[in-house]
Amino acid sequence: MEAMKTVAQEYGGIARIPIRGKFLYLVSDPDLLHELLVTHRQKYTKNVRYHHMKVLVGQGLLLSEGDAWKKQRLMTQPAFKPSHLERHVPWMAEEISRFFEQRWQLAAAGGTAFDCEPEFNLLAQRLALRALLGPRFEDMIEDFRIASNDAKNSWPKAPRNLWQAFKAPSMKLLADFHDAIERLARCIYRFLDERAAANFEDCGVLTLLVRSSEEQGQPL
Repeated sequence: MEAMKTVAQEYGGIARIPIRGKFLYLVSDPDLLHELLVTHRQKYTKNVRYHHMKVLVGQGLLLSEGDAWKKQRLMTQPAFKPSHLERHVPWMAEEISRFFEQRWQLAAAGGTAFDCEPEFNLLAQRLALRALLGPRFEDMIEDFRIASNDAKNSWPKAPRNLWQAFKAPSMKLLADFHDAIERLARCIYRFLDERAAANFEDCGVLTLLVRSSEEQGQPL
């Protein structure tokens, strides 16, 4: 943003910008950035604008800090070992081939043009859900797809300038966003309740998280 660049050049490595009774601090000095992000990162919490992200994903590994982050990181660690990731390759290859055969082959054979972005979004959702929740995710995929797309479409737009950064969000978009999140929550918790009855067997990464948390004496 050109305005930020001008402020950094004229006022140095740290500048305080007054906007509508509040202050925005711009840090551009490399040493100060290293202090913020590395040396004393535990002293600085994430931005209050993470509100929508917290509503969407909760206080999980992505947004947690300090001891809470460390505990969750230990629980999730088994899911990211090379030996575990390699086991996903065969079924992912099969899933992708089947997806193209069922959804793209007819269009290609008939020379029909279509928008591939929503198709790739659906494919990514299918792969992610099966990796995270196991093959039984099929029972929830359609409800999940609709709710997650609605959440995406009502996500706050990135500000294009400083004035927009402090502008109040659209109340309609906010209501639509929370409605989509409620539907996502119902979808996910219905799945969790059903799989809990089977002790989360064959549930992908979720199975690893449950077993790892139990081993640490902190069941999810």
